[in-house]
Amino acid sequence: MVILISMIAFVSSNVDDLFILTFLFAQTNRKKEQLNILIGQYVGMAIIMILSFLLAFCFRSIGQLSFHYLGLVPILIGLKKAIEIPKKVARDKTQITVFQVTALTIAGGGENLGIYIPILLTINLANQLLFVVTFAFLIPIWWLIGKIIGRHQVVIRLIHRQEKIVVPCIYLVVGLWLFFG
Repeated sequence: MVILISMIAFVSSNVDDLFILTFLFAQTNRKKEQLNILIGQYVGMAIIMILSFLLAFCFRSIGQLSFHYLGLVPILIGLKKAIEIPKKVARDKTQITVFQVTALTIAGGGENLGIYIPILLTINLANQLLFVVTFAFLIPIWWLIGKIIGRHQVVIRLIHRQEKIVVPCIYLVVGLWLFFG
């Protein structure tokens, strides 16, 4: 039962992450950047899980927390991309970094905490471990789905043709959605 609950929690809290993954994969077909996306996802989700555990243990004494301010991360990235001057980039230079993906994953983690903390408060240690292991298996599946969608030619053409508009807008929309809940 915990595996099913873990799967539902993962999918329902990471739909926004799937859009970000799709968008990132549409920008690259280079193996190093694709690996950076996977590593960034793992690091970001690990940080979210650690925060979930920490907050679950001290939730009652802390009270209600607001994670809306995490929406500022993609908003700032979107604004930076909207105002930056396009430049020629060498094809061997990595554009998608582990840090960038980690930051986006964490920024989208506010609603994740809202789902994970109540679950962690209601299950025992063995089931908490099963919860984490299930997530560890689901991350590369989510990554692969994002890659399949993001490498579709229609998606690639749309993002590359309208990159100066689409890229900042995606970041801004995700950030505003997180910020205003």
